[in-house]
Amino acid sequence: DQYRDRQQQQYRTQQQPQPGPSGDSGSREEQFPTLGAGHKGWKDRQHPVSNQGPGSSGQLVTSFSQMDISPSATTEGNGMEFKIPERKTTLSRFKKRIPIEVNHLLIMLNKTKKAIHYDCSFSPEKLSKKWLRQIMTIIQAKHYSNRFPAFDGKKNLYSSGDRSLFSGDELADTVELPRDGQDGMLAVQVTIKQVAIVDMSEVTRFLTNRMDLPQAALQVLDIVLRNPSSMRPVCVPVGRSFFTPPPRPDMTTSLGNGYELWYGFFQSSYPFP
Repeated sequence: DQYRDRQQQQYRTQQQPQPGPSGDSGSREEQFPTLGAGHKGWKDRQHPVSNQGPGSSGQLVTSFSQMDISPSATTEGNGMEFKIPERKTTLSRFKKRIPIEVNHLLIMLNKTKKAIHYDCSFSPEKLSKKWLRQIMTIIQAKHYSNRFPAFDGKKNLYSSGDRSLFSGDELADTVELPRDGQDGMLAVQVTIKQVAIVDMSEVTRFLTNRMDLPQAALQVLDIVLRNPSSMRPVCVPVGRSFFTPPPRPDMTTSLGNGYELWYGFFQSSYPFP
């Protein structure tokens, strides 16, 4: 009988209303107002905070109306700063200087202040670069054998210094070349005109004063660097690179399907401030 009485008493206790968040009891609607109740519903549930001393063990009651239930604003960063630790410098006990080979060479333009730009025209016009280079080689040997201007294989010719390759405004001549696989000779009319003087000292000023990039002077340097390789029959130009065949047949590296391995190189000039 005592066990049955305890079970009944426990069941009655569970059926009684439980105390709310602020410590009072009541129905769920009274403890937690619905959203439709508005601000008044929350205000009605506000309870004063008891003024308890620092030594009191009472619980601080927070009003629902003072709670911030709006979503927090998104902010960038948390305002904290982190410092990357510096690498510990350790002196090596083994020091040995070794030479390093690089593919960068220094170009000195102290003695080259100016360059003359010439425009070359050919008739007939549709000629290969190989033929045009042969024509300009003949013109060079005939008219200015002591000068070695740079030709880009199309229509631009550059000479160093402020002295022209020829006297007068232009140079006109006719060059005859043997036709490939045909009888007779091909006559080509060549006309060379001076069009501009390029100030090569702009490259030096660019390196010292950080002025605008001298495109005209850099074009002269690129053509001058490419000219010796392009005039050699053994060098085969492909784009802006040059390739050379193996020096001997026994040094040929076959890649299969009729392909061979040729070594090439690429060169260009660019100022590094």
